[in-house]
Amino acid sequence: MDYRVVLGHPFGNENVRQALLALQNEGALEAFVTTVCAEHFPLAFLLPPLLRREVERRSFKCLDPRQIRSHPLLEALRILGSRLPGIASLMPTADDVYHSFNKHLAVEMRRSKSQNLAVYTYDYCAYVTFSVLPNVPKFYELPIGYSRAGLALLAEECVINPEWAATITGLADSEEKLERKDVELELADRIIVPSEFVKSTLPMKWEAKTTIVEYGCPPPALETHWEGSESGPLKVLFCGSLSQRKGISYLFDAARRMGRRIELTVIGSEVAPCDAVRRSLAGVTWHRSLTHAEVLEIMRTQDVFVFPTLFEGRALVVLEALSQGLPVITTANSGATDAVIHGGSGFVVPIRSTDAIVDCLEKLDADRSLLKNMKAEALAIASTITWASYRRKLIAALALHTAS
Repeated sequence: MDYRVVLGHPFGNENVRQALLALQNEGALEAFVTTVCAEHFPLAFLLPPLLRREVERRSFKCLDPRQIRSHPLLEALRILGSRLPGIASLMPTADDVYHSFNKHLAVEMRRSKSQNLAVYTYDYCAYVTFSVLPNVPKFYELPIGYSRAGLALLAEECVINPEWAATITGLADSEEKLERKDVELELADRIIVPSEFVKSTLPMKWEAKTTIVEYGCPPPALETHWEGSESGPLKVLFCGSLSQRKGISYLFDAARRMGRRIELTVIGSEVAPCDAVRRSLAGVTWHRSLTHAEVLEIMRTQDVFVFPTLFEGRALVVLEALSQGLPVITTANSGATDAVIHGGSGFVVPIRSTDAIVDCLEKLDADRSLLKNMKAEALAIASTITWASYRRKLIAALALHTAS
């Protein structure tokens, strides 16, 4: 099918960039609709450092800037509010940005003069466009598990670990918001998901139109700065928002039980004030925010990555860790069990199991040759699960060409 695709996303994560690159390489990209775009901010160098860094993260160098339709006002104000807490209540919320983006995407679709248009967009970005353009082919990516399934699991977690409940966001989502997401799924012609886990959370009525296209690993590191030793503390890394959705209480509980046998490094920002988080960060190495390059540099110096998440889609940080030669301890809910091979490139543990995390850490602490072998296996796996493979599978899933 010879479509010209308008892809829309308000922020532009790595998976979005890879989808854009896939469409661009196929000659099928009509336009990219977003909010803030660095290529449209020539005076970004005049901004304060924190704001400049945020704008620079929204760069889409694989595209001709003329293909990008940016609508930055509300998102720029939201970013400003997030950096200046005193005015945050006066600024747009993330939901405000999504609502505005929905309308902009529909308008940009209508403005296009190309024939055979299709739209490719994401969770909570589609309800206006899908509703007002019923005859346009509609591709919909769900990058995380089904929202109602996630709410049920996380509400249960608040009962199990109430002192960590403040870190779980989204529990106050209205029924109207959930219904809009359901409408998007219902109207989509094809639902693209990044893992078997995401597909398993969806109601059966949408199974026939759901296709798995797994996100890929970055290119494996050519060298690491890790030197194996027979003794000394195991260097353990966590990277992600400090939310109980990521299973952080189980990480910190395991760290306390391991004591001086490990050195824990945490990279990630707080999502809400929480005494349990504050207490747990005492005594560990904590980086609130680092550049992507800095994160990868730290990964190359560590022994093992622990990510005991409760609910994801396909955790990109797990794939990044593997690409830097870092064995991973994670759960099946990470959506990465094809990459984290139990006993090979890491360990897959049950959710909510401090015991299982401790058991894995103890094995690696006691057997440094196993750790060395797992690091080699992590790099080997990363070399086979690539973004190039993702791009090929995505094009085939959109039927943009006839597979040979």
